[in-house]
Amino acid sequence: MYNYQPRMTFAGMYEPHELIMYLRKSRSDDPNETVEQVLQKHETMLQEYALQSFGFNFPESQIYREVCSGESIEDREAIKYVLHQIESPQIKGILVVEPERLSRGDLSDCATIINAFRFSKTKIFTLDDTFELEIKKDRDAFQNKLLSARDFYEYITGILSRGCDNAAKRGCYISSTSGYGWERVKIGKNWTLQPYEPEFHYMQLMYEWANAGESLGLIGRKLDELGAKPRNAEKWNRATILRILRNPINAGLIVRGRQKTVQVFENGKVVKKQVKGKEEELIVAKGLHPAAVSMELFDSVNKMLDSHPSVNWKTQLQNPLAGLLYCAKCGRSMGRKLYQQGSTREYYLCPTRPQCHAAIAYDRVFTALIHSLEQVQLPDLKLKVENNDGQARKVQEKLLTQLTKQLNDLKAQEEKQYEMFETGRYTLELFDRRHSELKEKQKDIEKAIEKTRSELPPDIDYKEKAAALQDAIDTLKDSTADANEKNRVLKKIIERIDMSASPSTGKKGHRETQAEFELNIFLKL
Repeated sequence: MYNYQPRMTFAGMYEPHELIMYLRKSRSDDPNETVEQVLQKHETMLQEYALQSFGFNFPESQIYREVCSGESIEDREAIKYVLHQIESPQIKGILVVEPERLSRGDLSDCATIINAFRFSKTKIFTLDDTFELEIKKDRDAFQNKLLSARDFYEYITGILSRGCDNAAKRGCYISSTSGYGWERVKIGKNWTLQPYEPEFHYMQLMYEWANAGESLGLIGRKLDELGAKPRNAEKWNRATILRILRNPINAGLIVRGRQKTVQVFENGKVVKKQVKGKEEELIVAKGLHPAAVSMELFDSVNKMLDSHPSVNWKTQLQNPLAGLLYCAKCGRSMGRKLYQQGSTREYYLCPTRPQCHAAIAYDRVFTALIHSLEQVQLPDLKLKVENNDGQARKVQEKLLTQLTKQLNDLKAQEEKQYEMFETGRYTLELFDRRHSELKEKQKDIEKAIEKTRSELPPDIDYKEKAAALQDAIDTLKDSTADANEKNRVLKKIIERIDMSASPSTGKKGHRETQAEFELNIFLKL
């Protein structure tokens, strides 16, 4: 029991539904206690105070807990709901541990809190004081407490920020959550990272695959097939993989200041924005944790990612089939054009004049491409995988090895024949006959070797090709993938696409609805 003795009691003056209890954790609280522990401790204190002051405990329906962090009112859902509640004449007062729990924000937030309680005539009950903000004396005292709390907040924030900077320079890991593949550990007084085995190996595989040219979509599908799970989802996506590959902690570095929160004045109010930190202000240090990948591999992967940046559709690549789609008649590359000025409808058009064939709507071409890849090309590759077509070269190479061995054996026999003749064990007649027979066998095997070499099938990993084609199909269907990403994955598996169509009639409607067309897709095999 805390045995608080309020200066006065209000027994019989209020009903439970007329009062609100507000709970919020502050930076002045014990940092080793969780939000839940602090709120529970404060609730116990306030319930005891309420029983002594009002003669009842607060029901659960009248208790509001701020469980999320946030400096401003805009970031705190519970306080916004409380301010809405006190607009009702039914709510007579609020019970809080201290005034600072209501706001440690800027002058604007302080004014919002003061005006809300002042003009609603809602009393503020704390463990030490009671405030009626329509009274100037109480209002001044309450305002001074809020402003003092604000000054203290800024002072503490500055100390904590400098402490985090110094810790980062020592290589400590100062974030509250660890990146994929890692877990936070405390060694002495310093927080650092150690490999988290269920994820660490998969994170390393991401770098190996990315360095080999695998697309982010293909990497995600491989991880899904291996049973690896991202931390907050069932399936992998490009954004998650990209964040992991970009994370410098995987190369053994601690980088502080890459993103900063700043306040700007927009549309008549102060808003928070995330901005990129200045290069010269970054803190970069060797971490206390081990590197998961070499700096060379990390730089190589990120250089590759930089070469395929997110595309601004207004100024950069807009055509996912750029450099792939050609007119089957004249062989010229087909461009993606607007249907008419100001229109959002687009079509593919042969640049030759007069045009080789009718222009075809972009959506029709795209739909036909996906259908052909998914229903024709992919099943064909999968059939080759099932039939072990990719093993044909290995069979031929094995035969070539056997023939080469036979030829070497015959050459060894030839040397032995010479030895037998020189030592007198073979007569000239016997030597000529057996040597002639041996030479005929050698010629036959040499012909077989030459024929086998000329008929060696291409060395194709159809399983890998099928995976790359599936990745291209998935990327084409992905509404979040930009034109650059779609173009890149298509060029990994497709050499070119030839389009033929019925002749142009000169009618605009014919472009989109009537013209027949055909796509001839050449895969890179």
